[in-house]
Amino acid sequence: MQVTNIINIAKIRIQQCGLAPIKNKIKCSGIANLHHETDCVVIKNKHVSQCVPKFDENEVKLLLQQTKKAICQDFSDTVQSVYEKNIQKLKDRKGLDNISKIPDFRSVKYQFYRYRNKTLQVPKIKFTNPDSVVIPERFVKYILFDCKENERRIIVFASPKVRINVQNIKHYFCDGTFKSCVKPFTQLYTIHGDIGSDLYQSNIVPLFYALLTDKRGITYEALFQKIKDAVQEFRPIKFTMDFEMAAINAVKNVFPRASIHGCFIHFQRSIYRKATSLELLEYEETKQHIKLCASLAFLPKEDIEDGWLTLMENSFQAEPVTIFNNYFVEQWLEPPEMIPLWCCFKEHHRSSNLVEAWNERFQRYTGCKPSLLLFLQTVATDISTHDIARERLQMNGIPIHKRKKTSIKNDELINKLTHQYENKEPTTSLKNHLKSKHAEQYATLTDVPSTSGSNKGGTSTSTDSKIPAVPGTSRSRDRQLTLKETSERKLIWDINDPKSIKYHYLIGEMIALDNEPLSLVERVGFQRLMATAVPHYRVPGRTYMTEKVVPDIYNRIWSKIQVSISQATAVSVPSDIWTCQHNNESFLSFTAHWISEEFNLEHGVLAMKPFPSSHSGTNIAKELNAITERWNIHKNKIHLLLHDSGANMIKGVRDAGYDSGRCFIHSLQRAIEESLKSQPEVLQMVAAARRIVTHFNHSGLAEQKLKSIQQELNLPNHQLVQDVSTRWNSTYYLMERLLEQKRAISLYITDHHDTLNNLTHAQWELMEQCIKLLKPFEEITKITSSGISCISEVIPHAVTLLKYLGKAETAQRVPNLVTMRSSLQTELEKRFNFDENNKYLVATFLDPRFKTSFLDFVQAERAKQKILLEALKLSCNDESSSTDDDSSPRRKKRNINENDIEIHDSFWNCFEEVAKDNMRNSNDEENVEKNTVANEIDFYLKSNRLDRKANPYKWWSANEKQYPNLSKFTKVYLSSPGSSVYSERLFSEAGTIYDEKRNRLLPSNAEKLVFIHHNLPLINFTY
Repeated sequence: MQVTNIINIAKIRIQQCGLAPIKNKIKCSGIANLHHETDCVVIKNKHVSQCVPKFDENEVKLLLQQTKKAICQDFSDTVQSVYEKNIQKLKDRKGLDNISKIPDFRSVKYQFYRYRNKTLQVPKIKFTNPDSVVIPERFVKYILFDCKENERRIIVFASPKVRINVQNIKHYFCDGTFKSCVKPFTQLYTIHGDIGSDLYQSNIVPLFYALLTDKRGITYEALFQKIKDAVQEFRPIKFTMDFEMAAINAVKNVFPRASIHGCFIHFQRSIYRKATSLELLEYEETKQHIKLCASLAFLPKEDIEDGWLTLMENSFQAEPVTIFNNYFVEQWLEPPEMIPLWCCFKEHHRSSNLVEAWNERFQRYTGCKPSLLLFLQTVATDISTHDIARERLQMNGIPIHKRKKTSIKNDELINKLTHQYENKEPTTSLKNHLKSKHAEQYATLTDVPSTSGSNKGGTSTSTDSKIPAVPGTSRSRDRQLTLKETSERKLIWDINDPKSIKYHYLIGEMIALDNEPLSLVERVGFQRLMATAVPHYRVPGRTYMTEKVVPDIYNRIWSKIQVSISQATAVSVPSDIWTCQHNNESFLSFTAHWISEEFNLEHGVLAMKPFPSSHSGTNIAKELNAITERWNIHKNKIHLLLHDSGANMIKGVRDAGYDSGRCFIHSLQRAIEESLKSQPEVLQMVAAARRIVTHFNHSGLAEQKLKSIQQELNLPNHQLVQDVSTRWNSTYYLMERLLEQKRAISLYITDHHDTLNNLTHAQWELMEQCIKLLKPFEEITKITSSGISCISEVIPHAVTLLKYLGKAETAQRVPNLVTMRSSLQTELEKRFNFDENNKYLVATFLDPRFKTSFLDFVQAERAKQKILLEALKLSCNDESSSTDDDSSPRRKKRNINENDIEIHDSFWNCFEEVAKDNMRNSNDEENVEKNTVANEIDFYLKSNRLDRKANPYKWWSANEKQYPNLSKFTKVYLSSPGSSVYSERLFSEAGTIYDEKRNRLLPSNAEKLVFIHHNLPLINFTY
C-alpha cells in the first residue's frame, strides 16, 4: 500500500571527513550527504582526493535512512521485514564482513516506529478512564490480579516468582507516588520487602506494583485483601509506611495481628514544617527544643510521655513555642494510636526512605505521567533486575544495597545509646538520662529556660523577645496545656459508643433528608464543622455510613411502616416505572395509602425497587408480587393498584392479580394531548410560543433585556416558563406567562425582529382562548395532586368537566376552538367511563361531599348493591377489624389558584348544577323492612351533602358511631388517591439523588436513601 502524504526527506548529512587534520590546519570541512531521490552518497568540499567519510558509518546511516523511507511508503511488509531486506541488499552490494557496526533490530525498532507515527501523524492512544486500560499480551504474565468492582479498578503487577520471593519475608514497606503513575490512574502504590538486611546492607526489594484509581480507605483495603487472597505466602508481621491513615486503617483491618510503624523521616518533616511556620528554627535555642521533640521517637513507648513532661519543665513560655507544644500534644501524643506509630525504639528500619529512593529511580526511567507501554516496560525491567539481584544475594551473598559509612556510624551510635538507656537504673524519666549521659547538652538546655524563668512577673527575656508572635492567635493560648487537660478536652469517643451512634444516625438522616452525597462525611469542611461542634466525636468514613448506618436506619423505619401496614383495613397502591437519564438505571415505585383508625389518611413509600430487566408485563407482575411478599401484604388487602395507561403496566397488574385503576391526571394528559393535535393551528401557535421561550432561556443577554423592559412597563418581574412534553399543565403555564408578558415580549421583538418572530394577532387571541378553555382542567389537576385527594373525586370532576364543555356559555368564550373543544369532550367520554368499575362508584357514593349527586340512577343502585354485598360477606365471615395508629402525616390544605374568577365561578356553578339535578329524595321511597346496613345507607343519603371544600375524612371520624358499618367500607374505598402523583414525586427525589456527580450510586443505596427521605418525616423522626 502506497502512502501519498509522505513528508519529503531532505538531504541527510551522513558523515564528516574521516581523515585527520593536515598539520596545523583545522579539521577538513568535507562532508557526505545522502541524496533524497537517488539514495546515493554525494561528497562535497573535498580538500584532498582521498577525502571520504568512514566506510562503516556511511553504510550504517545509509541503511537506517533507506529503511525510514521504505516503512513510510509501503505497508505490505512489516518494519522488521523491511529492515532485513535492506540488510540483505547491503550484504549483496558490499558484504557484511566489511561492516562491523550494523545495529541489531531490537535496538532501532522504536526509532522506526516513532518515525512512522510522526510522519503519518498517528495520534497517541489515550485512556479516558481506568476501565478502558488494556494491558498488552506480552505483559500479562506480570499481572498478579486485575480487579474491577464497586466503581474502582486495581491492577497489581508482580514477578511470576512472587510466591517464592515472599515466603520468608516478615517486614514490608509501603509507599505511593503520583508522578510515575499512568493516566487515568491516580497513584502507583508499591509494596517492598526486606529479604535480609543488617547494619551494613539494606536488601529491600519491590514485590508488588499496584495501579490505584483513588486514595480511599476502601481501595487500600481491597488492595491488601486481594494480595492476601492471591498470594497465600504473603503473611506480614510488620509494616513500615508513612502516616496516611487510610492505608494504615486498611492494613489494620486486613492484617489485625501485624504491627505498623510510621516513617521517622515523615514524622520529623511534619514537626519541622510546623516549626518553620512559627519561625522557631531561626533561633538556636528553640531549634534545639524542636530537635529534642523529634528525638522522643527513640524512647520506649511507655517513657515518651514522661520524656515530654521533662522537656516541658524546661520549655520556653513564648507564644510560638506554646502553640507548637499544643500542636505536638494534640497531633502526636493524645491520639492513642499515634505514639506506637512514630516510636522507633530498637527499630532497625526507622523510615521508608529506601522506598522513596526507589520511586525517584523509577521516575527517572519513566518520566512524569508516562505512557502505558513505557510504564509496563519499566516495570518488567525492574522485576527482572530485582529477581536477578535476589538470586545473587541468595547464592553468592552479593548485597543489593550497601549502606553508607555515615549511616552505619549513626546506627552504631543509636544502638549504643539504646543499650545504655536499657541498662541504666530503673527510672522512666528522660531527665535523669540526660543528666547522666549528656551532661553538657543538659546544662546548655537548662540555662536558657532558667533565665526566662527568673523574669516571671517582669519583662520578657531577650530570647522571648526575639521569637515573633503568630498573627491571629489568641493570648488565651499562652498557657501550656497539660496532658490531662488535653486528654479530657480531646478524648475521642469510640465508634460504637452510644454518644457516637447518636451522631452517626443524625448524619445518616441528614444525608437522606437533604439529598446529600454519602461522601459528605469525607469532606474537609464537614469534618472541621463536626470537630468544632462536637470535639469528642469522630466522623466515620463513607464505607461505615453505607454499610452500617444507612441500612440500619432503613431497617428500623421499614419495621415501623410494616406495623402500620399490618394494622390497616385496606391498602391502595400507586405504582410507576422510571429510568434515570444519567445512568439508565430503572426503578419500580410502590407507595401505599391507607386510612387509620382515627380516619387519618396515611401514606408511605414501600419500595423504589431497582428494575434492571425489560419492562414487560410479566416482569412487572413478578416484581409487584415480590414487593407484596416482602411486606407480607395479602393480595386481598390491596384494594386498588393505580397506574398509567401503558400496556405493559396494565398487563402486569392484571397478571399479578390486582384490581386496576387508571391515574386521573395521566388520563387528562392523554385527552388534552389528543385535543391539541385535533386543531393544527393550535399546535402551530404552541410551537411558536416555545421558540420564544427557548430564545430567552438560552440567551442571558435577551433575558436581561426582557427584565429591563418589564421594569419600564411596570410588569411583574417573572421569567418565562419552559414546558415539558409529559406535563400538559406546563404548556398551560407557558401560555399563561406569555400572555402576562405580551407587551414586554412584543417590544423586545420589535428591536430584534431579525432573530425572533412574534406571534400573530390571531395566535395571541387563540392562546387566550386556550387558557380560558383549559383553566378548569388546570384547577382540577391541582386539586387531584394535593395530599388529601381521593379517588371519590374522579367521577364528579369528570362529569363536571363534560358539563362545562357542553355549555353554550363555554362555546361563546372560545369561538375559535370548536374542534379542540369537541375533541376534548370525545376524549373525556371515552376515557372516563366508570360503569364497569364499581370501586369508583362506591368511593363517590361514600364521599359525603358527593353521595349520589354525580351518579345516575343505575350507577347509584350498583353502588348500593355493592356495599350490601360486601356487608353480607363480612357478616358471614364474622370479621371485625380494629386498628390503632398513633402517627399521621401533617395535612396540607388545597391551594387552588383563582386567577380568572369568571371562569372559576362558571366551572364550579356547573358542579353545583350537576349535584342539584341528580339529587333524589329518599323520603319518597317505600318504607320496607331493611337490614342495618340498608338503614344506615338511607340515613346517610338523607343527611345534608357536605361542602365540596370540606374534608370527608374528618366528617367520617365525627360520624363513625352513627354509621358503624358504612365507616368500615369507607376505610377501604376512600383509601385510594385519585392519581399516581405521589410516585412521580418519589422519582423526582430520585432524580435529585442521581445527579451528574453521583450517577454511579448503587441502585440499592439509592432505594434506601429515597425510602428514608420520604418515610422519616411521616413517622415524626421516631424509629
